[in-house]
Amino acid sequence: MTNPPLFLAPLYALFSREFYRRVLESSLSRGFLYLLYVTGIVLVIFLAVAMTAAIPKVDRFVDWVEKEMPALTWTPEGVEMDAEVPVALVHPDFGPIAQFDMTAAEAAPEALGDFPVYVTTQKIYLQQRGSDLRVIDLMAPGTEAAQEMGSAAPTRITGELLKKIYRRAKPWVLLIVTLSFSVIFYLMQIVQGLVSSLAGLVANRFRSQKLSYAAILNASFYAMTLSWMLDTARLLVPALAFVIPGGFFVNVLLTALYLFMAIKLTDVKPASE
Repeated sequence: MTNPPLFLAPLYALFSREFYRRVLESSLSRGFLYLLYVTGIVLVIFLAVAMTAAIPKVDRFVDWVEKEMPALTWTPEGVEMDAEVPVALVHPDFGPIAQFDMTAAEAAPEALGDFPVYVTTQKIYLQQRGSDLRVIDLMAPGTEAAQEMGSAAPTRITGELLKKIYRRAKPWVLLIVTLSFSVIFYLMQIVQGLVSSLAGLVANRFRSQKLSYAAILNASFYAMTLSWMLDTARLLVPALAFVIPGGFFVNVLLTALYLFMAIKLTDVKPASE
């Protein structure tokens, strides 16, 4: 068979012995090109999921914050709020989000409750994972917040302002996430291919016609096809995560088995045997 078009390579990589025979004879650069193509496929699916599921949820959350967040005034004396009593933001789906208590300059740790963010007139408390508590002192000398408070006029902080900031930052955040995802996924595929190629070296010892490491690594990149397809399926249907195991080591094992069979099944014994 001739080399199939690049867009059909994932299908042939799942079942065709003759395809892997061609792969073992082709240059390693085609394997890296294939990984680039795979990265593009997964990126398109990732963006589609983000645009249809994740981003709309974030948009609705920001709309909710715009309506529910109390108006704050950042002054040299500290943070002030129009309301005279503490205001709690509790999302109907996500639960406690933040509490604003301008009746005190500080808060005792036990008063924070389940709120990840707790704001007083002079401090911001951030409850992180593992019960870690981070305290930002807005009035501490030398801090950026204190300097801004001391040098600037009172600043009005509202939900509408936060929404404007979100809208401006949204395209840049999406761009950074897209580039980061592409680079990380591509590099992870290369690492997985390198680790899985060790199984190819073992299989090569039992071949009549020995292969170069470049050929083994090239085949390893194609042998990863089933693993990234399963990962993509779990991304599209999260419930499959409970049925189909995943993770780096599972993918390496699956790829190693695929590669071992591909190398052994493409072996051609000498005619004298």
